[in-house]
Amino acid sequence: MSKRKGSPLRPAMDRAAERVLASSRHQQPTQQKSPEQAETYMDTLDTESIKQPAGTKFKWQDALGVVGFLAGIGGMQDLPLTFRISCYVACAVCLCSSFSSHKNWPVRRRWMLGGGVSVFMIILIFFAVRAKEPYIPSAEENASATASALAGKENSKTAVELECYWDHLPIPVPAGKLAHVMLLNRKARTSGMGLFDVLGDNAKNSSWPAKSQLNAAYPKKAPHNYGETIYHCDLSNQGNTKLFDVALTFRLNYATPPPGEKQEYPYEVVANPLPPGDTFTFYVVNECPTAVVLIQPEQYSARILGENQRQRFRLLRPHRNPAEPIMPLFPSSVDWTGEPCN
Repeated sequence: MSKRKGSPLRPAMDRAAERVLASSRHQQPTQQKSPEQAETYMDTLDTESIKQPAGTKFKWQDALGVVGFLAGIGGMQDLPLTFRISCYVACAVCLCSSFSSHKNWPVRRRWMLGGGVSVFMIILIFFAVRAKEPYIPSAEENASATASALAGKENSKTAVELECYWDHLPIPVPAGKLAHVMLLNRKARTSGMGLFDVLGDNAKNSSWPAKSQLNAAYPKKAPHNYGETIYHCDLSNQGNTKLFDVALTFRLNYATPPPGEKQEYPYEVVANPLPPGDTFTFYVVNECPTAVVLIQPEQYSARILGENQRQRFRLLRPHRNPAEPIMPLFPSSVDWTGEPCN
């Protein structure tokens, strides 16, 4: 069938053809990949699929690592030396085996992790064995303290031990007795000695601060006062001689001291008297909004029964870890006694 020049469909067909040509000009031509490029592209996709697994699975290597981690924590506890060394060795063996069995890790990483764990366990074993060795005073220490530590007879007279551990407010006060509190405030910095004594009720046991004061101390915006975490310290005479004026000089270190003041201050605690077998208990409370670190002394001074002159002796302390003599106290949002801090 022949087309007619005057057909009414011709203008519409011409316009449709022009639109198709215009749209094809704006489209970028698609390049067809060669067979070599297509193969390289598929290898790349396979590699990425290997690097990104569908899901993480808990394997036996991970379980071995968890066992080694728990064994290392067990070795850090206050347990017999043989058991602690066994835990450290088990930790090293389990973790090294776990690292070496991860074949998808680089060899260098596996060797570095295994070597680091082994060296760290050797260091922990060294300090654990060293902590069990008997204490031998150095030549620079006071001559009387050295003689007392080395001579059994003198050591039995002056065996005074200090043990401090974490506690929490309120402080229990027995009926009719005193509770001794080392309050850290401006008065403590300026006086350098003394304790805040809380007298208990004669009829019943009480506590300080009172529970009503403790519960009402929180502002709504502060859900917890970290200054309620305190230290409970026991100073005990484990010798066979009565001691007088047993004085311990602590060191107070303020994280941010008040303007114009020092960062470290000495503070003396005195127990008088301290008979054989008795324990002098006191508490350390920070009532200022500044963090404080209290450092225990290595020696104490006292006067032995029947002697007039004071002497210095080595203070016995539990050697559970090297950081135990350092006692950090958190800042408090409540001033329990009203004493100024700055």
